[in-house]
Amino acid sequence: MNLYELTTALTTAFGNDVPVHYHHVIVQEGEDLPVPYIITNAEELAPFRADDCNYYQFTNNTVTLYTDTFDVALMKKLEKVFDDNGVAYERSSDWDDSQMLFFHTYTVGLDDLDEEEDPPTPDPDPEPEPEPEQEEGEP
Repeated sequence: MNLYELTTALTTAFGNDVPVHYHHVIVQEGEDLPVPYIITNAEELAPFRADDCNYYQFTNNTVTLYTDTFDVALMKKLEKVFDDNGVAYERSSDWDDSQMLFFHTYTVGLDDLDEEEDPPTPDPDPEPEPEPEQEEGEP
């Protein structure tokens, strides 16, 4: 699952009740952003490397749920979306005094490969390269 697919799954699960945004939300001056809402963000590429080869590429992402109360039901609903789609996550929760909001940040690792593309696999027994042929008269 990649970030686009996860965002689609979140939008489907929450509908219009909890809007899902990517990276940030633009709010007009004097306008309040209705809570709850979710912001998704791609943080960094995190390849798995060994033997001079990138075996697998994934992206560390954050999914942050903003609420005005500590809403356990919404957190469980969000976690169910992760569980139903096989997405492992870690959660941290905090309170923002300036915005008077709780924010629950889920760190998830998502695929960075296309569905059609397989990760490279090393050849366990590479064949030795043939030695160059020598011409007659060369030592």
